[in-house]
Amino acid sequence: MKFRIDWKNKRQLAAGGLILALLLTCILYVMVQQGNSKELVVQGSLKMEEINLNSKLAGIIGEVLVEEGDQVKAGDPIISLSSEAVEAKLQQAEGAQAAAEAQAGKAAAGARNQEVAQAKAAFDYAQKTYD
Repeated sequence: MKFRIDWKNKRQLAAGGLILALLLTCILYVMVQQGNSKELVVQGSLKMEEINLNSKLAGIIGEVLVEEGDQVKAGDPIISLSSEAVEAKLQQAEGAQAAAEAQAGKAAAGARNQEVAQAKAAFDYAQKTYD
């Protein structure tokens, strides 16, 4: 007994199976995409830099002045420090400035007669003790 294989029917069957598999794949893809309609998948690349910041003064970050993604240039303020040491140094500098301005005002106005007499007396005393 000889079995004869009909290749024509096998090709038709294989083509039909392939078409059916493609159709099922498309249906499955559409169903999955409907379930994930809120997600957007994008392919690309991301360049990222991480930079460490240092401060000359110790303190607690009081305020962040920029947000992630903002572009900054050299010298732009990024944060403000909240520190008792910083506040004390600021008050000290303001006091020194006020004292310097007072000295400058005295120098511009000239010495008072009493101060001149006092300086002359100190000079005379120093000269007598030296001789």
